[in-house]
Formats: sequence, structure tokens, C-alpha cells
Amino acid sequence: MPEGTSRTAPTRGARTAMQLSKGQNTALPGTTWRIRVEAARPAAVVALPTDAEGRLGHPDAVLHSARPQAPGLSLPVAPAGPQPADVLLDAGELPAGVERVYLALLAPAGGGFAGSAPRVTVSDAAQGTELAVFTMADPDPGAALVAVEVYLRQGAWKVRAIGQGYAGGAAALLADHGLPAPSAAGDPRAQAVAALLGQLEAALAATGGAAVPPAVAPGGPSAGGPSAGGPSAGGPSASGPSAGAPSTGVGVDARSAAPAAPHPAGSGVSYAHPGRPGAGAVPPVPPVPPGVPPRPATAPAAAPTGPAGPQPAPAPASASGPAAGAARGATGWSDEERYYNQVWGVFEDTARSSAAYRSAAEFADNRLERELEAALADPRARAAGQAGQAEAEARARHGELMDRARADLDRDTVALRGELDELEAALPPALARWDSPAWLAWQPPEEMARAVRFGDVRLRDRADLPVPMLTRLPLERGLWIDTGGPVEPLTDAPAAGAGADVPPWLAQGPVGPGAPGVGPAGPGAGTGGGEDPRAAADRLSWAVLARLLAAHPAGALKLHVVDPAGPRAQVWQGLVEQGILLGSPARTEAEVTALLEGLTQHADLMGMALRGGALDALPPHFDPARRLLVVHDFPHGFDDRTVGVLRYLAEDGPSIGVHLMLVADRSDSREYGHALDALWRSVLRLSPQPDEYLMDPWVGHPWVFTPEVPADGRAVGEVFSTVGAAMRR
Repeated sequence: MPEGTSRTAPTRGARTAMQLSKGQNTALPGTTWRIRVEAARPAAVVALPTDAEGRLGHPDAVLHSARPQAPGLSLPVAPAGPQPADVLLDAGELPAGVERVYLALLAPAGGGFAGSAPRVTVSDAAQGTELAVFTMADPDPGAALVAVEVYLRQGAWKVRAIGQGYAGGAAALLADHGLPAPSAAGDPRAQAVAALLGQLEAALAATGGAAVPPAVAPGGPSAGGPSAGGPSAGGPSASGPSAGAPSTGVGVDARSAAPAAPHPAGSGVSYAHPGRPGAGAVPPVPPVPPGVPPRPATAPAAAPTGPAGPQPAPAPASASGPAAGAARGATGWSDEERYYNQVWGVFEDTARSSAAYRSAAEFADNRLERELEAALADPRARAAGQAGQAEAEARARHGELMDRARADLDRDTVALRGELDELEAALPPALARWDSPAWLAWQPPEEMARAVRFGDVRLRDRADLPVPMLTRLPLERGLWIDTGGPVEPLTDAPAAGAGADVPPWLAQGPVGPGAPGVGPAGPGAGTGGGEDPRAAADRLSWAVLARLLAAHPAGALKLHVVDPAGPRAQVWQGLVEQGILLGSPARTEAEVTALLEGLTQHADLMGMALRGGALDALPPHFDPARRLLVVHDFPHGFDDRTVGVLRYLAEDGPSIGVHLMLVADRSDSREYGHALDALWRSVLRLSPQPDEYLMDPWVGHPWVFTPEVPADGRAVGEVFSTVGAAMRR
């Protein structure tokens, strides 16, 4: 999975508004918020302040344009539409017992919201900072639509994207929140409900929307299409990204305003990301390619970037070649960049759809718990023997919600699986698996690849959806192949959407059979289950090294090696002979010191030339090729001074073309205490065995990283040989 979180790169330390999909929730800091509602056509705004179970105490509690003020709540008198309407909510002033506030939209009778793409933006009222955005690109059918709820959970306020439509309009909306039908006999509130519905009808007439025929979303349900009669989904849902991936390589931008591919009518939960085009769809206005965000310490790859000026267009739906199908409308300046962006799209879709299912399950479980408590708390119902019937009905509703959520998740899984299969068949070698046919005719490229693949990531409960982990090139941070097994993270993972740094993730061979540290099939041969972590790390290091060489033009990446133990001497000698490795590996402290001094001089000279724009002034003998320093068994062979030099190269080297790859166990450096924490934090950890330690940038799910190591080590050796032959030509 590419390294990275929302489609636009967040600023280091700044909070970025979280793009919510149906069913997602996020915490709201503070107690006062401005909730802005926009839509393509006018709609009446209604607020329902309820108790913890979502029930209204009395019809008079409902706020609308004729009654826009109440303690803690202020609604606009004007309808929401192309001109936004702002709702002010002060949680500290809400009446006692109000723990949920539902914000709903009403359309004229017989109308609906198809094609109007309602959008809700929640901001901090004091600072104006956007906190959450929910765009209903394909809203549920029905004349009433619950957009969001702001609710209190364990002492903290949150907002949840709802997007539930009611075919029965305002009457069905009120009934679902505990108010009786206006014709209900024996309920003193019925008359007040009838009066409220009359006021809401007048508010709808004031919108001027009655004369506007409801639009039909392309390929979507008609505005007057049937709904289930109640909430269309009963639970949350989600979806995924668009073409611009993180720089981890994946942020929020114009995508949120673009309509998503419609989902089948009545499907309940929509997994279409607000800005992600459907298969073959071409957005009318290409989104601006995202920038390259900073990299945190746990996650996937780097985001796509592009030159200033005209923006890249998405892959034409009618184009021939693999980009037409596999890239599915992703933007980019080349097929490779479109593939990269599309992988990020699948990554985000998978994260959001899983979040939607989990949120739907939580919603259904909480609703069941409340209904069971209410049934058992009523002594009259227990005495009349109605508690058992109420429990059965509650469990049936729970099962229905779960079945619908699971069906939507399964449908989404099938679609994503098909998209991944298309992508895997079309990806170029740098992004493809080792067993891909793309490697059969591989030759060193003329230009550096956009990204490189080190493995796959998947959610533990969706193991059938492995997403390629792509890391942007040139590397913006060092690599650490961990020989010590699972470790605790050095820093807390950033909250999804919080604007924190986008996390990283992230042969005739020169080796003969039986060489020390190398399997019988050559370097990088696939590992079996239960293999020693150090042996597995060694194999992964060969695969990563080959990947990096294969992603650069021949001779554009030169190697330096520190290998104190020296079991790989035969391999390194072969690379020296082919011109890939510059000199024999450093083994002693003196050799390590000399090597690092030479690299430091190279980095300093290159840095001065880059900063001064004077690359043409470099000495004739100076080789400007990128350098990769491979360090095995760190910190063996290092002293305090060379450790400091290594930290300098790790922090400042990538920007001037000097990169670092550690193959080490962090516990071996415990004698340095916390002095090396910054070093370990600055590198992207690659586990040689499946390990759950990466966090996605959208919803914060933990992902299992599985390294990409060829089953046959000859593939790695062939890369070394081909690169060496190309360098000699």
C-alpha cells in the first residue's frame, strides 16, 4: 500500500478536516461548533435534540425555520441550498438529558435529494477550523434525510455521518425518533405532532423548492423512488479514495465535491467515496494532484505529485491499453502514476468500507442494547408478557441491520477484489509482484520509477484484499529491515484525519548455492513459515535491494555496504565485480569511519551544489549518482562518532541523494538508551515476516504488512546481473 492519509497532504502539525463516509464518526474538540449545510437545491433544515436513545421528548423540541432558537441550538431561517445555511451548536448550553442532536433535511413532498449532493461541514465555532466533512453524493431516496448526528459518548462529543433517507418524509422521521403519528389515539402528543408537521410543510413551501422537479442522478434512483420506509441503512457505511494518493503516498480536496458512482437503489449502505470516480468514469474537472506530505512512523507510501501548470487528466475511459481498465479514471501524468494513484484509491476504499461495516455493527449493537433495556425496564410490558415479543422484534431488527451491512461489505469486497486483479495484471515491474509476467522482459528503465513495492498490506479481517504497499521514489526516509521480530511502536499512531504527519510505511546471480547467509536458490529466495527472523530479514534485504536497483536507471544508484560479520562476502564481491557496489564492504571500525567520511564529503558537496543551483560546477570526477548505504548488524562496527554521522546521513541524506538501509535488531543498540530513538523513528520499518504495525491515514485501522520476497531467489540475482550488464555497456 502506498505510504500515506487523506488525499491532500496535511501540513505538519495542522489539523485536516476528516472526510466522513456514511457511518463513520470522529471526535469533536471543544463544545461549540458551526455546522454548515449546502445542497444543489433548497431544502429545509431541521434539528432534533434527543436523549441518549435517540428519542424526542415532545414535538416542541424540534427546531425548524419557524422555531429556530433553543438553548444550545440556533438554526438558520433561510433554507439550505447553493447558499450555505449555518447551524450553531453549543453543547454546554443544551438542556439536561439531551445527548444527541440529529440534523435533517426535508425536501418538498414527492421530491428527494437525488442529484443535489448535500454536504455538511462541521467547524470549530471559535477558531473556524474545519473538523469533519460529509458529502452525500448519492443520497438515499426519500423526502426526509438525516445528515449527521452529534452525540455524547463517554464524556466526549462526536459527530457521525448518517445519510439515512425516509420515504415517509417528516412523519416517518419523527416516528423513528419516538413521536406518535398525528392520528394516534390516546397520545396527548399526537395533536402537537400534527401541528409540527403543518409548520414543517410551511417551511418547505418557503424554500421555493416545490416548483423544482427533482433531478435524477445519472444511473441512480429517481428522486421519488421507494425507500424502505425508515432509515435506508440503519447503520454506517464507508468508502474509499480517489486518484490522488498520499505521499505516503495518500488527502482531502476537490474529490469531496465530485459525485461518486451511484450504488444500486435500496442497497442501503453506499461505499462510494465522494470523490472517487466509478469504473470508466471521467470526472468533469480533473482534481489537482496532491502534494507530497511529510512521513510519520507507521503506515503505507508516498503521494503522487506532478509538475506545476496544467493538471493531469484521468485515464480516458475509451483509451486502449491497460490504463483504460486498470487505472479507472485515476489522474496522473503517465500510466505508472495513474496506477500508483489507483492503488491508493483501492487502499482508501478498503479502509473506509471496513470502517463503515464496523461502525454499522456498533450502531446495530448499541440500538439492540437500548431496545432490550427499554423492554425490560417497562413493568407493564413484563407483566403483560410483552417483553419477550419486544426482545424478539429487537433482535430481528438487529439481524436485519447486520445482514444489510454484511451484504454491502461483501458487495464492496467483490468490487475491490476485481479492481485489484485488474491492477495486478497491468502494474509495471517496479509496482508488480515478483511473479508478475511484467518481469519477464524487464530491462533497467531510462528514468527512475514513481514508486517501488516492498510488500502488501491487508486488514486482519479482510485477508483476501491485499493492497500493494508502494513507497514513493526517490526515498524520503531510510529503510529498516528488522531482524528482531515484532516491536512496539516508538510513537503513538496519529489519529485518522487529525492532520498528523502521513505515516510511512511507507539470477545468474553473483551468489552460488550454499553461500553463507544465502539460500540454495540464491539471494532473496522466499521464506517458509517459522523461519528465523534474521534469516528472513536477510532474504528480504536482497529483495529490497534488487527492487531499488530495478527502479533506477542502470548506474543511477550506487551501493556502499557495512557488514561487520562478513557472511555475505561472496555476494558482495559479485556486486563489486559488476560495478554495482563501490568497493568491498566495511567490516572494522576504521573501515566504517573511512566509508562514512567519504559519504559525508559526497553529501556535503552534493548539497552545496543543489542549494546553489551549480550542479554543472561539480568536479569532472564527481559521480552525482544516488548512493545507498546498506548497514548490516548495526551498531556493530560503529562507535559514538560514527553513530552520529549515520544519524546525520539518515536525516539529511535523502534530500541530497544519499539513502540508508539498516538491517538490524533495535535491541542490539540498547546500550545507547534513547540517544538513537530519533534514528529509529526516522526510518521506515519493514518486517521480514507478516506483522500488524502499520496504520492507515483515514480511519486509523491497523494493517498487517507482508513482505514481497520471491519464492525463487534467481529472480533477485537476475536483476543484479541485468543491472551490471547494462552498466558495462
